[in-house]
Formats: sequence, C-alpha cells, structure tokens
Amino acid sequence: GGHVVEFRHKPLDLDLTWRSPRRGWPEPPSADFFDTYPGGWQEVLPNGGAPATYRGAVLDQHGEVAALPWECVPLDDGVRLTVAATRTPFRVSKVLRLDGARLVVEETLENEAPVEVHAMWGQHLAFGAPFLVPGARLTLPEGVRVIPHASTINPPRRAVAPGGPY
Repeated sequence: GGHVVEFRHKPLDLDLTWRSPRRGWPEPPSADFFDTYPGGWQEVLPNGGAPATYRGAVLDQHGEVAALPWECVPLDDGVRLTVAATRTPFRVSKVLRLDGARLVVEETLENEAPVEVHAMWGQHLAFGAPFLVPGARLTLPEGVRVIPHASTINPPRRAVAPGGPY
C-alpha cells in the first residue's frame, strides 16, 4: 500500500509508529478494516474515517489507495511512490527524501476524469509505544485543528472522542 512501516528517530533509536502484531494487508477482500490494519503511516484517499459510497463507488475506511500496490522508484536523493486508484479517477505521486534529519514529502494528486470529483486527502500516522504513552501530548502548529467525526466510529477502538475541534 505504499505505507511507511517505520518512522524512527535515530538519535534515540525510537520508532514513532504503532504497528499491529499481525503486520500486513491480506489479499482482498478483507473482513474488517481493523482485523487487517497493519499500523504505520498511510495515505488516506479519496475518503477518510468510516467506509463510504461516492457516486456508486464503495470505499473502505481511509479510502482505497492505502490497500493498493504502489509503484516504487528509487531516486538519487529519495524514493518516488505512485498509485492509480481503481474505483475513483485519482493518481497520486509522492517523493520522500531526507534533508538532514528532516523528512520532506512532496505530493501531487491528479484527477484523471473529465469531470470534477470530490475527495478527502490526508495522512494517517498511527503513533504508538514506546513513543506514545499515557499522558503524552502532541502539539500541532498554530492554526492546525483536528476535527473528528460528529459521532464515534468503530467503538470502542477509536480513542478520539467525537465532537471537537481539538
């Protein structure tokens, strides 16, 4: 699915991501999103949160591109990942490269249809232990808001309370 399975702070040898002990996507069709979710960091497109239907296309939780195989091309200074969605007319390409200790991500989203198509596009980074512990706080840049769904989805597994913004 083109997802990052490890995001490690090298000076402390600390992996920031949570990964499922089951690690990995099975061959489709899958049973339940959480039965097969590998953890790590995924691209969320063309929808986020709960499963949805858009213009007749049935979309799983967090969309379709996270579970599709991506083309991976090594570059001199990083890697390019590209995927074409199968149920919607989107193609996404991203380049990951290191700039010192900073990861730079450059992305392009293309609508290959001759008509306007709506999408929710984002990143889903599952933070986990030992980085994320009870009482830990994540501080976002000024102006960034987290707006969860109006009601809890997939209870009791979703930790963020409905409502917001936070």
